[in-house]
Amino acid sequence: MKSTLANLWHPICGVQIRDIGEKRYLFKFFHSMDMERVLKGLPWTFNNHLLILSKLRRGEDPLKIPLVYVSFWVQIHDVPIGLFSESLGRLWGNFIRVFLEYDGSDLGNRNYMRVRVQIDVRKPLKRKKQTKMMMGTDFTEMGWDLSLRAPSHRALSMNSIWLQEEEDGDREGSWMENRSKGG
Repeated sequence: MKSTLANLWHPICGVQIRDIGEKRYLFKFFHSMDMERVLKGLPWTFNNHLLILSKLRRGEDPLKIPLVYVSFWVQIHDVPIGLFSESLGRLWGNFIRVFLEYDGSDLGNRNYMRVRVQIDVRKPLKRKKQTKMMMGTDFTEMGWDLSLRAPSHRALSMNSIWLQEEEDGDREGSWMENRSKGG
């Protein structure tokens, strides 16, 4: 897992990954930009298991942090293109769970809206919502994007030049905790 994630993320200043037990890992990034890029790219999966990541504050016990929230991009279909807006995206995002961000880029080339939401993994996903528009009542469906962003298996099986083993020196860096959801 260590080499796979390091090869996938390509952290410019490197990353250390430590297994701390109870299906939890500590990721130490040596530049805040690397950590922010990984967090911005959520959600991440490994072997079809959702990785739940959280920033670790100084003094926190990584085994006591509840890892239950993850952010997703959600596609909202069947909305008339003329109604696409951040305010409507915010309403939809808050219906799903917690609205984080609206993707207003490239709207002319899509037939759906995209919003980023924070999900509690202990609760079921909402898949559709009844809406009342000027032309009557309709159901709007949401698509969940869990696309895997990974190079070929051969590229991932090699050791990573971005992965730093703990023996490489205990440089200062930002820690982030992960718990893999599932197996």
